[in-house]
Amino acid sequence: MKKSQQKFYLPFALLGATLFSSTAHATLVGSLEELNPTPTTYTLGTDFNPITDNGFASLGDVSGLLQAVDAIGATSGCEAADFSGFTAGNIALLKRGSCSFSIKVNNATAAGAIGALIFNNVAGLNSIVLTAASNIPVLYLTNALGTSYLTRLGSEAISMRMEVSNFTAPVPEPEALALITAELGLFGYSRRRKAA
Repeated sequence: MKKSQQKFYLPFALLGATLFSSTAHATLVGSLEELNPTPTTYTLGTDFNPITDNGFASLGDVSGLLQAVDAIGATSGCEAADFSGFTAGNIALLKRGSCSFSIKVNNATAAGAIGALIFNNVAGLNSIVLTAASNIPVLYLTNALGTSYLTRLGSEAISMRMEVSNFTAPVPEPEALALITAELGLFGYSRRRKAA
């Protein structure tokens, strides 16, 4: 093959390898269920969201009793003293408020919580970000769902299951990658022939 042909062929081959590289892009997904007394499966993106994955999130699949932590005021979970009487092995129910999410989560971890459910302090659902590494899974709930659980916990025990995991986008199979690369190379060769 002449050098003039190589100039057109190789860039398209490299383009195919670049566009369809094996690097997968991951994001966090989650699941949330009430196990008892009213089995319910909640909807990702409607009832809850995982935290934004910035390297501080912790993955996990845990089940346990839900326990509210000073979840009426704006300082819910902001101080270690808020967890006085918290039972290790439970899932902490916290309200968004005046301190960072990481402070709430770290205090919950220190108290023995196996997971944290933080509910919004206003209507709607968005995303939250941790500013320090977490050792327990965290999900973010709507105000309506969190308030409902807070009310119910005043009269009944509630068992929950929560999971935070990675979703990895699929990548092309090697055979498909080779075919795409070859097609791009042939396209480049065809363009060179027409230009000649």
